[in-house]
Amino acid sequence: MPIKTPMTRPHTEHPVVIVGAGPVGLTLASFLARFEVPTVLLEAGARHRRIGSRAIFVQRDVLEILERIGCGRALADGALSIERGHTYFQERLLYTTEFPRDENDVFPPFVSVPQTRTEEVLLDQLQRQGRVDIRWGHEVQPGLIEDEQCVTLTVAGPSGVKALCASYVVGCDGAGSVIRKSMGVGYEGQSHGDKFLIVDLELHGELMSLERHFHFDPSFNPGRQVLLIPQPGGVWRIDFQVPFETELASERTSGKLDERIQKVLGDQRYEIRWVSLYQFHQLVAQKFQRGRVFIAGDAAHLMSPFGARGMNSGIADAENLAWKLWRVLSGQANAALLGTYEQERRAAALENIRITTHTMRFMVPPTSEERAARDQILRRSIESPEARALVDSGKLYTPFTYEDSPIILSAGTNAAVTPRAGAMGPDAPCRVHGNDSVTRLRALVGDGFVGLYLARDAEDARFWVRTARQEVEGKAIRLAVVVASDADAMELEGCAVIDTTGRIRAAFGPLGTLSILRPDGHIAAVWSEAKPEHLCSLADFASGADIDSL
Repeated sequence: MPIKTPMTRPHTEHPVVIVGAGPVGLTLASFLARFEVPTVLLEAGARHRRIGSRAIFVQRDVLEILERIGCGRALADGALSIERGHTYFQERLLYTTEFPRDENDVFPPFVSVPQTRTEEVLLDQLQRQGRVDIRWGHEVQPGLIEDEQCVTLTVAGPSGVKALCASYVVGCDGAGSVIRKSMGVGYEGQSHGDKFLIVDLELHGELMSLERHFHFDPSFNPGRQVLLIPQPGGVWRIDFQVPFETELASERTSGKLDERIQKVLGDQRYEIRWVSLYQFHQLVAQKFQRGRVFIAGDAAHLMSPFGARGMNSGIADAENLAWKLWRVLSGQANAALLGTYEQERRAAALENIRITTHTMRFMVPPTSEERAARDQILRRSIESPEARALVDSGKLYTPFTYEDSPIILSAGTNAAVTPRAGAMGPDAPCRVHGNDSVTRLRALVGDGFVGLYLARDAEDARFWVRTARQEVEGKAIRLAVVVASDADAMELEGCAVIDTTGRIRAAFGPLGTLSILRPDGHIAAVWSEAKPEHLCSLADFASGADIDSL
Protein backbone atom coordinates (compact mmCIF):
# COMPACT_ATOMS: atom_id res chain seq x y z
CA MET A 1 0.00 0.00 0.00
CA PRO A 2 1.43 3.43 -0.92
CA ILE A 3 0.78 4.94 2.55
CA LYS A 4 4.12 4.83 4.37
CA THR A 5 5.52 5.52 7.83
CA PRO A 6 7.52 8.79 7.99
CA MET A 7 10.95 9.43 9.43
CA THR A 8 9.92 12.91 10.62
CA ARG A 9 6.73 14.88 10.70
CA PRO A 10 6.35 18.50 9.50
CA HIS A 11 5.56 21.12 12.12
CA THR A 12 2.35 22.44 10.48
CA GLU A 13 -0.68 20.37 11.39
CA HIS A 14 -4.34 20.78 10.49
CA PRO A 15 -7.40 18.89 11.74
CA VAL A 16 -8.70 18.21 8.22
CA VAL A 17 -7.31 18.72 4.72
CA ILE A 18 -9.78 18.38 1.84
CA VAL A 19 -8.46 17.82 -1.68
CA GLY A 20 -10.75 19.08 -4.45
CA ALA A 21 -13.01 22.16 -4.50
CA GLY A 22 -15.93 20.78 -6.48
CA PRO A 23 -19.44 20.54 -5.01
CA VAL A 24 -18.52 17.68 -2.66
CA GLY A 25 -15.33 19.25 -1.32
CA LEU A 26 -17.01 22.64 -0.88
CA THR A 27 -19.96 21.05 0.94
CA LEU A 28 -17.69 19.10 3.27
CA ALA A 29 -15.62 22.20 4.04
CA SER A 30 -18.76 24.23 4.75
CA PHE A 31 -20.14 21.64 7.16
CA LEU A 32 -16.83 21.46 9.00
CA ALA A 33 -16.81 25.26 9.21
CA ARG A 34 -20.29 25.12 10.70
CA PHE A 35 -19.00 22.64 13.28
CA GLU A 36 -16.03 24.98 13.93
CA VAL A 37 -13.45 22.50 12.65
CA PRO A 38 -10.51 24.40 11.03
CA THR A 39 -9.94 23.03 7.53
CA VAL A 40 -7.58 23.46 4.58
CA LEU A 41 -9.15 23.07 1.12
CA LEU A 42 -6.72 22.36 -1.72
CA GLU A 43 -7.66 22.79 -5.38
CA ALA A 44 -5.21 22.07 -8.20
CA GLY A 45 -6.89 24.43 -10.64
CA ALA A 46 -7.17 28.18 -10.67
CA ARG A 47 -10.20 29.64 -8.96
CA HIS A 48 -13.29 28.03 -10.54
CA ARG A 49 -12.80 28.26 -14.25
CA ARG A 50 -14.90 25.19 -15.01
CA ILE A 51 -17.80 25.69 -17.38
CA GLY A 52 -20.79 23.65 -18.53
CA SER A 53 -23.90 22.19 -16.95
CA ARG A 54 -22.36 18.83 -15.90
CA ALA A 55 -24.26 17.66 -12.78
CA ILE A 56 -27.48 19.58 -13.38
CA PHE A 57 -30.28 18.20 -11.15
CA VAL A 58 -30.35 18.88 -7.40
CA GLN A 59 -32.90 16.84 -5.45
CA ARG A 60 -35.14 18.25 -2.70
CA ASP A 61 -33.44 16.44 0.21
CA VAL A 62 -30.04 17.58 -1.07
CA LEU A 63 -31.31 21.16 -1.12
CA GLU A 64 -32.23 20.55 2.53
CA ILE A 65 -28.65 19.43 3.18
CA LEU A 66 -27.35 22.61 1.58
CA GLU A 67 -29.81 24.71 3.57
CA ARG A 68 -28.27 23.33 6.76
CA ILE A 69 -25.08 25.13 5.76
CA GLY A 70 -27.01 28.21 4.70
CA CYS A 71 -27.23 28.07 0.90
CA GLY A 72 -30.03 25.71 -0.17
CA ARG A 73 -32.50 28.56 -0.61
CA ALA A 74 -30.03 30.70 -2.55
CA LEU A 75 -29.38 27.82 -4.95
CA ALA A 76 -33.06 26.96 -5.41
CA ASP A 77 -34.09 30.57 -5.99
CA GLY A 78 -31.70 30.87 -8.92
CA ALA A 79 -32.63 27.49 -10.40
CA LEU A 80 -35.47 26.14 -12.52
CA SER A 81 -38.01 23.95 -10.70
CA ILE A 82 -38.59 20.55 -12.32
CA GLU A 83 -41.80 18.85 -11.23
CA ARG A 84 -42.45 16.33 -13.99
CA GLY A 85 -40.72 14.32 -16.69
CA HIS A 86 -41.96 12.95 -20.02
CA THR A 87 -40.84 9.73 -21.73
CA TYR A 88 -41.35 9.18 -25.48
CA PHE A 89 -40.95 6.28 -27.90
CA GLN A 90 -40.30 7.43 -31.45
CA GLU A 91 -42.76 10.33 -31.81
CA ARG A 92 -45.27 9.21 -29.19
CA LEU A 93 -45.55 10.25 -25.53
CA LEU A 94 -45.55 7.07 -23.42
CA TYR A 95 -46.08 8.57 -19.99
CA THR A 96 -45.53 11.58 -17.75
CA THR A 97 -44.01 11.20 -14.30
CA GLU A 98 -45.19 13.64 -11.66
CA PHE A 99 -42.44 14.06 -9.08
CA PRO A 100 -44.01 13.99 -5.60
CA ARG A 101 -44.67 17.36 -4.03
CA ASP A 102 -46.61 18.39 -0.96
CA GLU A 103 -47.98 21.83 -0.17
CA ASN A 104 -45.78 21.92 2.94
CA ASP A 105 -42.55 21.11 1.09
CA VAL A 106 -39.98 23.88 1.34
CA PHE A 107 -38.25 22.97 -1.92
CA PRO A 108 -39.45 21.55 -5.26
CA PRO A 109 -38.77 17.87 -6.06
CA PHE A 110 -35.81 18.80 -8.27
CA VAL A 111 -34.19 21.95 -9.55
CA SER A 112 -32.18 22.33 -12.72
CA VAL A 113 -29.08 24.44 -12.27
CA PRO A 114 -25.64 24.17 -13.92
CA GLN A 115 -22.91 22.78 -11.69
CA THR A 116 -20.91 25.96 -12.16
CA ARG A 117 -23.68 27.87 -10.36
CA THR A 118 -23.86 25.26 -7.60
CA GLU A 119 -20.14 25.68 -7.01
CA GLU A 120 -20.44 29.49 -6.98
CA VAL A 121 -23.20 29.41 -4.35
CA LEU A 122 -21.25 26.95 -2.19
CA LEU A 123 -18.08 28.99 -2.46
CA ASP A 124 -19.85 32.22 -1.53
CA GLN A 125 -21.31 30.55 1.55
CA LEU A 126 -17.96 29.04 2.52
CA GLN A 127 -16.23 32.40 2.31
CA ARG A 128 -18.89 33.97 4.53
CA GLN A 129 -18.40 31.26 7.12
CA GLY A 130 -14.63 31.56 7.41
CA ARG A 131 -12.57 28.88 9.22
CA VAL A 132 -11.51 27.36 5.89
CA ASP A 133 -8.13 28.09 4.29
CA ILE A 134 -8.83 27.77 0.55
CA ARG A 135 -5.67 27.33 -1.53
CA TRP A 136 -6.13 27.57 -5.31
CA GLY A 137 -3.42 26.25 -7.62
CA HIS A 138 -2.20 23.71 -5.06
CA GLU A 139 -1.76 20.23 -6.51
CA VAL A 140 -1.30 17.19 -4.27
CA GLN A 141 1.47 14.90 -5.47
CA PRO A 142 1.08 11.10 -5.54
CA GLY A 143 1.90 9.28 -2.33
CA LEU A 144 0.83 9.84 1.27
CA ILE A 145 2.71 9.26 4.51
CA GLU A 146 0.76 8.28 7.62
CA ASP A 147 1.56 7.61 11.25
CA GLU A 148 -0.68 7.20 14.29
CA GLN A 149 -1.52 10.91 14.51
CA CYS A 150 -0.96 12.48 11.13
CA VAL A 151 -1.17 12.13 7.36
CA THR A 152 1.47 14.01 5.38
CA LEU A 153 0.80 15.25 1.86
CA THR A 154 3.26 16.71 -0.63
CA VAL A 155 1.70 19.77 -2.27
CA ALA A 156 2.99 21.74 -5.26
CA GLY A 157 1.81 25.35 -5.12
CA PRO A 158 2.77 28.81 -6.40
CA SER A 159 5.56 29.08 -3.82
CA GLY A 160 7.00 25.63 -4.44
CA VAL A 161 6.62 22.10 -3.11
CA LYS A 162 5.83 21.76 0.58
CA ALA A 163 4.71 19.12 3.07
CA LEU A 164 1.35 19.49 4.74
CA CYS A 165 0.24 17.45 7.74
CA ALA A 166 -3.36 16.76 8.77
CA SER A 167 -5.14 14.62 11.31
CA TYR A 168 -7.47 13.52 8.50
CA VAL A 169 -7.41 13.84 4.70
CA VAL A 170 -10.45 13.61 2.44
CA GLY A 171 -10.10 13.18 -1.31
CA CYS A 172 -12.93 14.91 -3.19
CA ASP A 173 -10.76 15.15 -6.29
CA GLY A 174 -12.90 13.37 -8.84
CA ALA A 175 -12.60 10.31 -11.05
CA GLY A 176 -8.83 10.55 -11.43
CA SER A 177 -8.38 11.05 -7.68
CA VAL A 178 -4.76 11.30 -6.58
CA ILE A 179 -5.89 10.55 -3.04
CA ARG A 180 -7.69 7.33 -4.01
CA LYS A 181 -4.68 6.15 -6.02
CA SER A 182 -2.34 7.06 -3.17
CA MET A 183 -4.50 4.91 -0.88
CA GLY A 184 -3.86 2.00 -3.23
CA VAL A 185 -7.58 1.67 -3.91
CA GLY A 186 -9.09 0.84 -7.29
CA TYR A 187 -12.58 0.91 -8.76
CA GLU A 188 -14.88 -2.08 -9.29
CA GLY A 189 -17.55 -2.13 -11.97
CA GLN A 190 -17.97 -1.59 -15.70
CA SER A 191 -18.01 1.01 -18.45
CA HIS A 192 -20.65 1.38 -21.15
CA GLY A 193 -19.95 0.96 -24.86
CA ASP A 194 -21.71 3.94 -26.41
CA LYS A 195 -20.86 7.54 -25.66
CA PHE A 196 -23.04 10.55 -24.96
CA LEU A 197 -22.58 13.92 -26.61
CA ILE A 198 -23.75 16.66 -24.24
CA VAL A 199 -24.49 20.18 -25.48
CA ASP A 200 -25.60 23.33 -23.63
CA LEU A 201 -27.50 25.66 -25.95
CA GLU A 202 -28.86 29.15 -25.52
CA LEU A 203 -32.09 29.36 -27.51
CA HIS A 204 -33.70 32.42 -29.03
CA GLY A 205 -37.33 31.40 -28.53
CA GLU A 206 -39.36 28.64 -26.87
CA LEU A 207 -38.67 24.95 -27.48
CA MET A 208 -41.12 22.95 -25.34
CA SER A 209 -42.40 22.79 -21.76
CA LEU A 210 -39.74 23.47 -19.15
CA GLU A 211 -39.57 19.86 -17.97
CA ARG A 212 -37.48 16.72 -18.47
CA HIS A 213 -38.02 15.10 -21.90
CA PHE A 214 -36.52 11.67 -22.62
CA HIS A 215 -36.80 10.14 -26.12
CA PHE A 216 -36.25 6.50 -27.09
CA ASP A 217 -35.51 6.03 -30.82
CA PRO A 218 -36.61 9.50 -31.99
CA SER A 219 -36.52 10.50 -35.65
CA PHE A 220 -33.77 13.00 -34.79
CA ASN A 221 -31.50 10.25 -33.37
CA PRO A 222 -32.86 6.93 -34.74
CA GLY A 223 -31.95 3.76 -32.87
CA ARG A 224 -30.58 5.70 -29.91
CA GLN A 225 -31.72 8.08 -27.18
CA VAL A 226 -31.92 11.83 -26.57
CA LEU A 227 -32.55 13.66 -23.29
CA LEU A 228 -33.55 17.33 -23.14
CA ILE A 229 -33.36 19.31 -19.90
CA PRO A 230 -34.13 23.03 -19.50
CA GLN A 231 -31.84 25.28 -17.49
CA PRO A 232 -32.33 28.82 -16.16
CA GLY A 233 -32.01 31.73 -18.57
CA GLY A 234 -33.29 30.13 -21.76
CA VAL A 235 -30.53 27.49 -21.86
CA TRP A 236 -31.24 23.85 -22.74
CA ARG A 237 -29.07 20.79 -22.35
CA ILE A 238 -29.30 18.01 -24.94
CA ASP A 239 -27.73 14.59 -24.31
CA PHE A 240 -27.32 12.55 -27.52
CA GLN A 241 -26.43 8.88 -27.35
CA VAL A 242 -23.78 8.42 -30.07
CA PRO A 243 -21.57 5.56 -31.32
CA PHE A 244 -18.43 4.74 -29.38
CA GLU A 245 -16.16 5.88 -32.24
CA THR A 246 -17.58 9.43 -32.16
CA GLU A 247 -14.90 12.11 -31.68
CA LEU A 248 -15.65 15.61 -30.50
CA ALA A 249 -13.18 17.37 -32.80
CA SER A 250 -14.61 15.75 -35.94
CA GLU A 251 -18.18 16.49 -34.78
CA ARG A 252 -17.30 20.18 -34.69
CA THR A 253 -15.23 20.46 -37.87
CA SER A 254 -17.45 18.25 -40.05
CA GLY A 255 -20.66 20.06 -39.14
CA LYS A 256 -22.21 16.89 -37.67
CA LEU A 257 -22.75 18.59 -34.32
CA ASP A 258 -24.87 21.33 -35.85
CA GLU A 259 -26.74 18.75 -37.94
CA ARG A 260 -27.67 16.84 -34.79
CA ILE A 261 -28.85 19.99 -33.05
CA GLN A 262 -30.86 21.21 -36.03
CA LYS A 263 -32.69 17.88 -36.31
CA VAL A 264 -33.99 18.51 -32.78
CA LEU A 265 -34.57 22.27 -32.99
CA GLY A 266 -35.61 22.73 -36.60
CA ASP A 267 -35.29 26.40 -37.56
CA GLN A 268 -34.83 27.53 -33.96
CA ARG A 269 -31.83 29.86 -33.56
CA TYR A 270 -29.26 28.80 -30.99
CA GLU A 271 -25.78 29.42 -29.64
CA ILE A 272 -23.58 26.62 -28.33
CA ARG A 273 -22.33 27.43 -24.85
CA TRP A 274 -20.58 24.16 -23.99
CA VAL A 275 -20.14 20.72 -25.49
CA SER A 276 -18.57 17.55 -24.13
CA LEU A 277 -18.31 13.87 -24.96
CA TYR A 278 -18.63 11.28 -22.22
CA GLN A 279 -18.34 7.56 -21.82
CA PHE A 280 -20.35 6.63 -18.75
CA HIS A 281 -19.06 4.34 -16.04
CA GLN A 282 -20.63 2.30 -13.26
CA LEU A 283 -17.78 2.11 -10.74
CA VAL A 284 -17.40 1.99 -6.95
CA ALA A 285 -14.10 2.24 -5.09
CA GLN A 286 -13.07 -0.90 -3.22
CA LYS A 287 -12.60 1.14 -0.04
CA PHE A 288 -13.83 4.60 1.04
CA GLN A 289 -11.40 4.78 3.97
CA ARG A 290 -7.87 3.66 4.69
CA GLY A 291 -6.62 4.74 8.09
CA ARG A 292 -6.95 8.52 8.35
CA VAL A 293 -7.66 8.99 4.65
CA PHE A 294 -11.12 9.08 3.06
CA ILE A 295 -12.62 9.59 -0.38
CA ALA A 296 -16.01 11.01 -1.33
CA GLY A 297 -18.04 11.90 -4.42
CA ASP A 298 -16.65 10.89 -7.81
CA ALA A 299 -13.39 9.87 -6.17
CA ALA A 300 -15.41 7.08 -4.51
CA HIS A 301 -18.10 6.29 -7.09
CA LEU A 302 -18.94 6.98 -10.74
CA MET A 303 -22.35 6.38 -12.28
CA SER A 304 -24.43 7.36 -15.27
CA PRO A 305 -26.24 10.70 -14.93
CA PHE A 306 -29.64 9.23 -15.84
CA GLY A 307 -31.11 9.44 -12.37
CA ALA A 308 -29.18 12.45 -11.03
CA ARG A 309 -27.40 10.25 -8.50
CA GLY A 310 -23.78 11.36 -8.87
CA MET A 311 -23.48 14.82 -7.32
CA ASN A 312 -26.55 14.34 -5.11
CA SER A 313 -25.05 11.23 -3.52
CA GLY A 314 -21.65 12.94 -3.30
CA ILE A 315 -23.13 15.80 -1.28
CA ALA A 316 -24.74 13.20 1.01
CA ASP A 317 -21.26 11.62 1.37
CA ALA A 318 -19.93 14.98 2.52
CA GLU A 319 -22.57 15.56 5.18
CA ASN A 320 -22.27 12.00 6.48
CA LEU A 321 -18.51 12.29 6.94
CA ALA A 322 -18.60 15.86 8.26
CA TRP A 323 -20.63 15.22 11.38
CA LYS A 324 -18.59 12.13 12.21
CA LEU A 325 -15.27 13.98 11.85
CA TRP A 326 -16.68 16.75 14.05
CA ARG A 327 -17.77 14.33 16.77
CA VAL A 328 -14.38 12.59 16.77
CA LEU A 329 -12.24 15.73 16.61
CA SER A 330 -14.26 17.40 19.39
CA GLY A 331 -13.82 14.37 21.64
CA GLN A 332 -17.51 13.43 21.65
CA ALA A 333 -16.92 10.07 19.95
CA ASN A 334 -14.10 7.61 19.46
CA ALA A 335 -12.41 7.12 16.10
CA ALA A 336 -14.37 3.92 15.45
CA LEU A 337 -17.32 6.13 14.44
CA LEU A 338 -15.41 7.11 11.30
CA GLY A 339 -15.50 3.53 10.05
CA THR A 340 -19.27 3.81 9.66
CA TYR A 341 -18.77 6.37 6.89
CA GLU A 342 -17.61 3.64 4.52
CA GLN A 343 -20.19 1.16 5.77
CA GLU A 344 -23.06 3.57 5.16
CA ARG A 345 -21.97 5.48 2.07
CA ARG A 346 -20.46 2.55 0.16
CA ALA A 347 -23.75 0.71 0.64
CA ALA A 348 -25.52 3.80 -0.74
CA ALA A 349 -23.15 3.87 -3.73
CA LEU A 350 -23.75 0.20 -4.48
CA GLU A 351 -27.51 0.77 -4.41
CA ASN A 352 -27.16 3.73 -6.79
CA ILE A 353 -25.01 1.62 -9.09
CA ARG A 354 -27.59 -1.19 -9.04
CA ILE A 355 -30.35 1.24 -10.06
CA THR A 356 -28.37 3.09 -12.71
CA THR A 357 -27.01 -0.18 -14.14
CA HIS A 358 -30.57 -1.36 -14.68
CA THR A 359 -31.33 1.95 -16.40
CA MET A 360 -28.27 1.76 -18.64
CA ARG A 361 -28.95 -1.87 -19.61
CA PHE A 362 -32.41 -0.78 -20.75
CA MET A 363 -31.20 2.36 -22.50
CA VAL A 364 -28.09 0.79 -24.03
CA PRO A 365 -28.67 -3.00 -24.17
CA PRO A 366 -25.28 -4.79 -24.20
CA THR A 367 -26.42 -7.73 -26.36
CA SER A 368 -28.59 -8.14 -29.44
CA GLU A 369 -30.98 -10.34 -27.44
CA GLU A 370 -31.46 -7.68 -24.76
CA ARG A 371 -31.92 -4.99 -27.42
CA ALA A 372 -34.62 -7.05 -29.13
CA ALA A 373 -36.41 -7.56 -25.79
CA ARG A 374 -36.10 -3.85 -24.96
CA ASP A 375 -37.48 -2.82 -28.37
CA GLN A 376 -40.41 -5.19 -27.95
CA ILE A 377 -41.23 -3.61 -24.57
CA LEU A 378 -41.12 -0.15 -26.14
CA ARG A 379 -43.41 -1.17 -29.01
CA ARG A 380 -45.87 -2.84 -26.65
CA SER A 381 -45.79 0.13 -24.28
CA ILE A 382 -47.64 2.30 -26.81
CA GLU A 383 -50.84 0.40 -25.99
CA SER A 384 -50.00 -1.60 -22.84
CA PRO A 385 -49.78 -0.01 -19.35
CA GLU A 386 -48.12 -3.21 -18.12
CA ALA A 387 -45.32 -2.86 -20.69
CA ARG A 388 -45.09 0.87 -19.99
CA ALA A 389 -44.25 0.08 -16.37
CA LEU A 390 -41.13 -1.78 -17.59
CA VAL A 391 -39.73 1.24 -19.47
CA ASP A 392 -36.72 2.70 -17.64
CA SER A 393 -35.60 6.18 -18.64
CA GLY A 394 -33.91 6.86 -15.31
CA LYS A 395 -35.15 6.50 -11.71
CA LEU A 396 -34.29 9.78 -10.05
CA TYR A 397 -32.33 10.12 -6.81
CA THR A 398 -33.83 9.54 -3.37
CA PRO A 399 -31.95 9.39 -0.04
CA PHE A 400 -30.56 6.01 0.99
CA THR A 401 -31.80 4.13 4.07
CA TYR A 402 -28.97 2.83 6.29
CA GLU A 403 -30.58 -0.47 7.27
CA ASP A 404 -27.38 -2.42 7.99
CA SER A 405 -25.34 0.28 9.71
CA PRO A 406 -23.81 -0.59 13.11
CA ILE A 407 -24.99 2.78 14.49
CA ILE A 408 -28.64 2.33 13.51
CA LEU A 409 -30.97 0.70 16.03
CA SER A 410 -34.59 -0.33 15.73
CA ALA A 411 -34.91 -2.54 18.81
CA GLY A 412 -38.04 -2.07 20.88
CA THR A 413 -40.11 -1.18 17.82
CA ASN A 414 -43.16 -2.77 16.31
CA ALA A 415 -44.68 -2.84 12.84
CA ALA A 416 -46.79 0.25 13.58
CA VAL A 417 -43.72 2.47 13.95
CA THR A 418 -42.84 4.41 10.80
CA PRO A 419 -40.54 5.44 9.24
CA ARG A 420 -37.97 2.81 9.99
CA ALA A 421 -34.59 3.47 11.56
CA GLY A 422 -31.92 4.46 9.04
CA ALA A 423 -34.33 6.38 6.80
CA MET A 424 -34.26 10.12 6.27
CA GLY A 425 -36.61 11.65 8.81
CA PRO A 426 -39.70 13.15 7.16
CA ASP A 427 -40.44 16.85 7.42
CA ALA A 428 -43.65 18.39 8.74
CA PRO A 429 -44.93 21.80 9.82
CA CYS A 430 -44.54 22.60 13.51
CA ARG A 431 -44.00 25.37 16.02
CA VAL A 432 -41.41 25.38 18.76
CA HIS A 433 -42.76 26.88 21.95
CA GLY A 434 -40.84 30.10 22.61
CA ASN A 435 -39.02 30.09 19.25
CA ASP A 436 -41.08 31.54 16.40
CA SER A 437 -38.24 31.13 13.88
CA VAL A 438 -38.76 27.35 13.64
CA THR A 439 -41.73 26.40 11.45
CA ARG A 440 -40.84 22.86 10.36
CA LEU A 441 -39.31 19.79 11.90
CA ARG A 442 -36.13 19.58 9.82
CA ALA A 443 -35.09 23.03 11.05
CA LEU A 444 -34.31 21.34 14.38
CA VAL A 445 -31.71 19.08 12.78
CA GLY A 446 -28.04 19.80 12.16
CA ASP A 447 -26.14 20.83 15.28
CA GLY A 448 -26.31 17.55 17.15
CA PHE A 449 -28.71 14.73 17.90
CA VAL A 450 -32.40 15.37 18.53
CA GLY A 451 -34.50 13.06 20.69
CA LEU A 452 -38.01 13.35 19.25
CA TYR A 453 -40.56 11.99 21.70
CA LEU A 454 -44.29 11.70 20.90
CA ALA A 455 -45.97 12.55 24.20
CA ARG A 456 -49.15 10.67 25.09
CA ASP A 457 -50.62 13.72 26.85
CA ALA A 458 -49.56 16.89 28.69
CA GLU A 459 -48.73 15.00 31.89
CA ASP A 460 -46.51 12.54 30.00
CA ALA A 461 -44.76 15.48 28.28
CA ARG A 462 -44.00 17.18 31.60
CA PHE A 463 -42.71 13.90 33.06
CA TRP A 464 -40.28 13.50 30.16
CA VAL A 465 -38.96 17.05 30.47
CA ARG A 466 -38.49 16.76 34.25
CA THR A 467 -36.76 13.38 34.03
CA ALA A 468 -34.62 13.89 30.93
CA ARG A 469 -33.45 17.44 31.62
CA GLN A 470 -30.44 16.37 33.68
CA GLU A 471 -29.75 13.42 31.36
CA VAL A 472 -29.09 15.66 28.34
CA GLU A 473 -27.31 18.51 30.10
CA GLY A 474 -23.85 19.05 28.58
CA LYS A 475 -24.39 16.50 25.81
CA ALA A 476 -24.80 17.04 22.07
CA ILE A 477 -28.45 16.03 22.12
CA ARG A 478 -31.59 18.03 22.67
CA LEU A 479 -35.00 16.79 23.71
CA ALA A 480 -37.97 17.71 21.54
CA VAL A 481 -41.32 16.64 23.00
CA VAL A 482 -44.12 16.59 20.45
CA VAL A 483 -47.48 17.80 21.75
CA ALA A 484 -50.77 18.72 20.14
CA SER A 485 -51.36 22.27 21.34
CA ASP A 486 -49.99 25.34 23.10
CA ALA A 487 -51.86 24.29 26.22
CA ASP A 488 -49.93 21.01 26.30
CA ALA A 489 -46.68 22.93 25.78
CA MET A 490 -46.88 24.85 29.05
CA GLU A 491 -44.13 24.13 31.60
CA LEU A 492 -41.99 22.22 29.07
CA GLU A 493 -39.04 24.66 29.36
CA GLY A 494 -38.46 25.20 25.65
CA CYS A 495 -38.60 21.49 24.78
CA ALA A 496 -42.09 21.54 23.24
CA VAL A 497 -42.66 20.98 19.52
CA ILE A 498 -46.28 21.72 18.66
CA ASP A 499 -47.58 19.42 15.94
CA THR A 500 -49.79 21.98 14.21
CA THR A 501 -51.16 19.58 11.57
CA GLY A 502 -50.83 16.18 13.23
CA ARG A 503 -48.33 15.09 10.58
CA ILE A 504 -45.40 14.56 12.96
CA ARG A 505 -47.34 12.08 15.07
CA ALA A 506 -48.69 10.40 11.94
CA ALA A 507 -45.20 10.09 10.44
CA PHE A 508 -43.19 8.98 13.47
CA GLY A 509 -45.39 6.24 14.85
CA PRO A 510 -47.71 5.75 17.82
CA LEU A 511 -47.64 7.95 20.90
CA GLY A 512 -44.91 6.97 23.32
CA THR A 513 -42.33 6.49 20.54
CA LEU A 514 -38.84 8.00 20.79
CA SER A 515 -36.85 8.66 17.59
CA ILE A 516 -33.23 9.81 17.61
CA LEU A 517 -32.48 12.14 14.69
CA ARG A 518 -28.84 12.40 13.62
CA PRO A 519 -27.14 15.64 12.56
CA ASP A 520 -27.67 14.55 8.92
CA GLY A 521 -31.42 14.11 9.42
CA HIS A 522 -31.42 10.30 9.29
CA ILE A 523 -33.22 8.40 12.03
CA ALA A 524 -30.57 6.74 14.18
CA ALA A 525 -32.91 4.86 16.48
CA VAL A 526 -36.61 4.21 17.02
CA TRP A 527 -37.98 2.95 20.32
CA SER A 528 -41.64 2.39 21.08
CA GLU A 529 -42.84 2.48 24.68
CA ALA A 530 -39.70 4.54 25.39
CA LYS A 531 -38.49 5.81 28.76
CA PRO A 532 -36.42 8.96 29.44
CA GLU A 533 -33.37 6.92 30.41
CA HIS A 534 -33.23 5.60 26.84
CA LEU A 535 -32.49 9.07 25.46
CA CYS A 536 -28.76 9.45 26.08
CA SER A 537 -27.92 5.76 25.72
CA LEU A 538 -29.48 5.73 22.25
CA ALA A 539 -27.60 8.88 21.27
CA ASP A 540 -24.34 7.34 22.53
CA PHE A 541 -25.07 4.21 20.49
CA ALA A 542 -25.66 6.37 17.40
CA SER A 543 -22.27 8.02 18.00
CA GLY A 544 -20.51 4.67 17.88
CA ALA A 545 -20.07 4.06 21.60
CA ASP A 546 -20.76 0.34 21.14
CA ILE A 547 -18.25 -0.06 18.30
CA ASP A 548 -14.84 -1.42 19.27
CA SER A 549 -12.17 1.29 19.14
CA LEU A 550 -9.84 1.28 16.16
